[in-house]
Amino acid sequence: GTKEAHDYVWNFKGVTLEFTHNHPAEGAEPFKANNGNVEPHRGFGHIAMLCNDVYKTCEDLEAKGVGFQKKPDEGRMKGLAFCLDPDGYWIELVKRSEKHNLKTDYNLAQAMIRVKDGKAS
Repeated sequence: GTKEAHDYVWNFKGVTLEFTHNHPAEGAEPFKANNGNVEPHRGFGHIAMLCNDVYKTCEDLEAKGVGFQKKPDEGRMKGLAFCLDPDGYWIELVKRSEKHNLKTDYNLAQAMIRVKDGKAS
């Protein structure tokens, strides 16, 4: 990357999370990630991002070709969504507080990891 990008990342006043999409080598079989949400390899759950308007964010992402595990009005939990990154990892979209003063469209809220056996972990 550029010096400006390097300086920005290493001096950022907040949390930085790098998203990486692993493309297969030329001529190789397509890469298939284990997203942690399918048996028998359930473990990593998802990250969650806060946004101002879940419904508008979903419309914008869908218009850009992003797939969804769950849209805001599907299932029992209304008003939140799970979009999918190119490798099938889930990204939860949650409405953030009206009282925030953030200038960004999104900010990291949490990561969810499943633990089947707390004592063994």
